[in-house]
Amino acid sequence: MKTYTIIPNNISKLNLADIYRFTCLSFQPHKNGYTDTTFKQLMLLTKDKSEETLKDFIKRLREAELIKIETVKEHCTNKSSVVNRNHYYFPLYTENFRMIHKDIIDCDLTMEDKGFLIGLFVNCINNSKDCKFTIVKIAKVLDLNRKTAAKYLKKLIELGYILKVKGGYELKVDWLLVSDKRERLIQKYKDMGLDTVYKIDWERVLNPEKYANALLSGLAHKKEVKKEVKKEQLKIIL
Repeated sequence: MKTYTIIPNNISKLNLADIYRFTCLSFQPHKNGYTDTTFKQLMLLTKDKSEETLKDFIKRLREAELIKIETVKEHCTNKSSVVNRNHYYFPLYTENFRMIHKDIIDCDLTMEDKGFLIGLFVNCINNSKDCKFTIVKIAKVLDLNRKTAAKYLKKLIELGYILKVKGGYELKVDWLLVSDKRERLIQKYKDMGLDTVYKIDWERVLNPEKYANALLSGLAHKKEVKKEVKKEQLKIIL
């Protein structure tokens, strides 16, 4: 499982429990641009009681069109039978996304509670945990009635996950990550799989974006590289 995951800001088109299920799905290891995690594997994270529940979730996820889902036929280990397997293709989000740490999995909250917090997080001011919405606005963006939104707010405020502040709410959750541009870029390139191809010490990289461009252009992994990449002078120290 990945240490961090990235989710799109428009995830709130899903219901609260599905927001959390989607987040768990995005934590699964990716290969060749997709994850082929099974329902049983996903259940270990979501704690759903049956595969049918997850099949219904995947149906709703297809309808939401947040990711591409491809069903393929694969041979079982003994090659005597064929089963259907889903491939889940997650886009490489470059904007309008949020980062979440895997500690969310072990957090002692319900799926709906976690989904509510994530739903608020994607509607926070950029690079912050400050949501300046009223209860009415929160209910609208999460497709809840006002009473239900107020119930979640009350519970999570009492548990210390949300703080009521002037003009809105502040999320007091460590696994909802706010990062600077450099950290977001590094996470994006990790999700692209660069770390699986090259051994990268990101702390020694002066400019992650230019370094990644050099890797993708086949210029890196020399003692010192000075090349013109996209009309910019590139210097990478390895």
